Amino acid sequence: MTAERADGDRASLDLVDDILRRRGQDLISLAYRVGLSAEDAEDAVQEAFARLCAPINLDHVRDPEAWLFRTVYHLAMDAHRWRRRISSLTSRVQFQAPTVHGVATDVDGLAAVWSTVDELPERQRAIVYLRYRMDFTYDVIATVMGITAGAARSQGSVAMATLQRKLRDVDEA
Repeated sequence: MTAERADGDRASLDLVDDILRRRGQDLISLAYRVGLSAEDAEDAVQEAFARLCAPINLDHVRDPEAWLFRTVYHLAMDAHRWRRRISSLTSRVQFQAPTVHGVATDVDGLAAVWSTVDELPERQRAIVYLRYRMDFTYDVIATVMGITAGAARSQGSVAMATLQRKLRDVDEA
């Protein structure tokens, strides 16, 4: 590493450190205000700083402070979408996880649902994953898998019926 590059790295890290000191609490507050728990808000800010410090980002971001706020906001929205997808899946298979403010909180129960998904045939498992983890439409799933949208819907319906049956069997046992 050249001395010039080392000086640039040190200056970049000093800039990140300065932003963290000045705006770290503001970033956490943003994440909290858009609906994340205090712990998740801190995690989102930490993730944003980690992403900023990746050499490809830090060298190319013109306004690191604005970039961090935008990234924290996007991470919070991603978390909301993730919760919605999980909630949608659990409601489709009629699995009732306890909720706090409408968000499923039973981690073991959600793990059981995904564990049951893992037991599905490969194509059905992929469709459930793409639909409920990636939030893809059946048209997009069809493109990804090289099948028709009708086949994706059909296999998705079969997968959901199988999940309902398997989870009902587990609950009754």
